Amino acid sequence: MSFNKTINCDKYTRRKEKCMHRFTAVEAKEKCCVAELQEKKCHAFQRCTAEAQAYYGVDDFNPHPYADKSFCAAFDESYCFGNPRVMKIDEGDEDGTPSSSVTNSETVFQYHLKSKRKMINNRKRYIDCQGLSNRLNRCLKKFS
Repeated sequence: MSFNKTINCDKYTRRKEKCMHRFTAVEAKEKCCVAELQEKKCHAFQRCTAEAQAYYGVDDFNPHPYADKSFCAAFDESYCFGNPRVMKIDEGDEDGTPSSSVTNSETVFQYHLKSKRKMINNRKRYIDCQGLSNRLNRCLKKFS
């Protein structure tokens, strides 16, 4: 367990709290998940660097390193980033044909869906990722 004083998570905490105050608890589950996950990731790299690197699969804190994100984090976060309503994905025109423009949100959405499929189809990877997730969560709980 280490503490990286160079990472400041205040802006992520404020963003999450501001979002939580705008919605009911039920609505906030979906509408604030991005802010919650950004705050968690920041605190993970700030407080549990080794565990965060193993779980997120990146070398430093960056709020959107999807190209380098591990399948573990992408799978666990797919309830949020793999949700078309959260990501505001255009699921097609009125007649059901796909939209012609591909946005960053859509790229993120597709990455998380792909990670979810890969995880579901590989039990060993799933078990290994649960271990990484549990280690990170145990470390983070020491600070709460």
